[in-house]
Amino acid sequence: MNRGEIGHFWSHDEIDVTVESYFRMLRQELTGKQYNKAEENRRVQAVTGRSKGAVEFKHCNISAVLQGLKSFYIEGYKPRANVQGALREAVVQRWVHDSDLHGLMLKVADEPIPDSPDCAALKLVEAPTVEVDDYIVEGNAAPFDYVKIEAEKLGLKQAGKLAVVEFEQQRLRSLGLDRLAERVEGMSPFDSHVVGYDVLSFDVGGRERYISVKTTRRVREWPFLVGINEVRFSREEAERYHLYRVFRFGAKQPELYTIQGALDNSCTLEPRLFEARPRAV
Repeated sequence: MNRGEIGHFWSHDEIDVTVESYFRMLRQELTGKQYNKAEENRRVQAVTGRSKGAVEFKHCNISAVLQGLKSFYIEGYKPRANVQGALREAVVQRWVHDSDLHGLMLKVADEPIPDSPDCAALKLVEAPTVEVDDYIVEGNAAPFDYVKIEAEKLGLKQAGKLAVVEFEQQRLRSLGLDRLAERVEGMSPFDSHVVGYDVLSFDVGGRERYISVKTTRRVREWPFLVGINEVRFSREEAERYHLYRVFRFGAKQPELYTIQGALDNSCTLEPRLFEARPRAV
């Protein structure tokens, strides 16, 4: 999968042209400017001699590397794994040292929190299948973790939680369960941290449905963070635990997908932080 369509690895010159093309489009996307993916693809084809599909796959590889770096990436290029080592190195080096690009990303990450959408605007879709580039970049001096930056925005968390509360109330009312709809409750930030979920809702028959809400303004494949309490609680209440991933929040058509059961069974979990103490001598 690392080789081109004619059986040869991409050269450094080919990689440089492709990376430059991708980052040019990424800058335009971050600044809200229009760009032409087909035109950029043709430009890379003309220099490299590669096919349209091969160039597009390489652009998707770059998205996978950036996703692994906890970075923004072009939404129209879904991350694809099996990344050529030389491509990964070129992307990492470009990303780490491009301070202007990080300035744009930080500006996007700091945009005002959108208002909660009407619950009817939330569209339920299937959970994605995400290809993970699990290669660990040694000595990676990533300056910013944009997944963490967004996940820590309390205003976004609260807005997403309120949207899910309304969504659940509407779901129950549509089933003729008005009394259960009135009992749907959003937890306070403190209570959510302690109990391991954000919204208390109900299933048909009155059984509790415990919901963790993860909200992003990004695309469906954008990673989310879960705490150890959520993981533990999802194991203990696997039959009643649901994770609601709200994405494209603030767009005209925000969407969500749901995952049920223990998180370590339903998701790929990556350790992000360790509590450390000096060892006894």
